[in-house]
Amino acid sequence: MVFFANGQIVVSAYTLFLKLLLSLTTIAILEVLPNYIFYKNRHFFELPLIFSLTSFFMLFLTSSNHLFTGLMLLMGFSINLYILILFEALNPLVREAGIKYFYLSAFSSGLIVMGVFLLMFVFKTGTFTAINFLLTTQSEAFIGRGEIFIVFGVTLVLIGLMFKLSAFPGHLWAAEVYGGSPRPVTILLMINSKIAVFGFTMSLITHAFDSLINIWQPILGIAAAGSML
Repeated sequence: MVFFANGQIVVSAYTLFLKLLLSLTTIAILEVLPNYIFYKNRHFFELPLIFSLTSFFMLFLTSSNHLFTGLMLLMGFSINLYILILFEALNPLVREAGIKYFYLSAFSSGLIVMGVFLLMFVFKTGTFTAINFLLTTQSEAFIGRGEIFIVFGVTLVLIGLMFKLSAFPGHLWAAEVYGGSPRPVTILLMINSKIAVFGFTMSLITHAFDSLINIWQPILGIAAAGSML
């Protein structure tokens, strides 16, 4: 059930449920954050502000209805996570976690950027519903002319999102980053970011690429099997 929709943002019962989960986990983190800040005795103002800004990006990501909007929101909360992970930068484990997350997240963001570019080059739009309409009504126009770009675009975007979900094959960073990050940031990485990215991924494949199931289903199947293994 869709309550509100435009070219960039969709608000439905599904997205409201995701926003509720994100809000509850954010409130729980902000409840324990003051004790952590006073224990470390630094950044009394900046840390809650960046936490709140990160959650703001995640809340909007669950409602994104556009490839470019989703990309900007993904990058927005990723940049904040770089800062949060390095909160205790004097600790060698924290520096290792921050550097590893920075480089690998930048690489995955580059894959998503390339995929978004290829898809918008073919469809001339980034709106999920518009892409789905074009694939449903004018599929013949894209066969041959842009089929290879569509396959590569969808594949690159999904592989980039698998990193954000710490799913196979983008899972190798998780152990070091979770272990080296401050505990409130670890919760944010393990729960909030996964809810937001999972919601965006499901919206992408169901609202935009529903008719491309032969492309994304094997990718998600391999990612699921590899992650469980």
